[in-house]
Amino acid sequence: GEIDFNKNLNICLDWYINNQCQCDINIIGQDDIDFFNYTLETLYARLSAADLKPHTVWICSNGKFLTNPQSHINDIIKQFRQINIDIKFRLYFNGQGIDEYSDDWYNQIDNYIDNIESIIAYITPDNISKWMVNYLWWLTEAPATLFDKMTIKEKNYGWTEQTIEIYQQFYTF
Repeated sequence: GEIDFNKNLNICLDWYINNQCQCDINIIGQDDIDFFNYTLETLYARLSAADLKPHTVWICSNGKFLTNPQSHINDIIKQFRQINIDIKFRLYFNGQGIDEYSDDWYNQIDNYIDNIESIIAYITPDNISKWMVNYLWWLTEAPATLFDKMTIKEKNYGWTEQTIEIYQQFYTF
């Protein structure tokens, strides 16, 4: 059968509140704006009435929702602050040399720098040939505050002798 996310979210929140938990909450992969809005609205409604609350709600995503005018993220951040819960982001994107976002998109993301804990960029066999140009973009054109939050990680699957050679060139350029 189909998974009822809304029902499952409320079951989890019932357990969290009834057991007086206070651990942080992680939300992963909410690029669908309706999912994002529903999840955060439900968390706010349920947690605002709870005796114990998490210190932080972590949102782990590619960040597309931050630039979607339907997300109302600024209002959500303010609402959660009123009940002493921080909203923090762990974002996953590679940079303009690889991803297809505009300079304006990165500048909009930079508006949330105080709420961004980290940006993870992935080197993969599929994108390694673009990383030298991408890294130069990070160094010279990306908002410096975003670069300060960026960490590069590699994904360990699908490497060939050719892509490993390009990878070695990247690390020595």
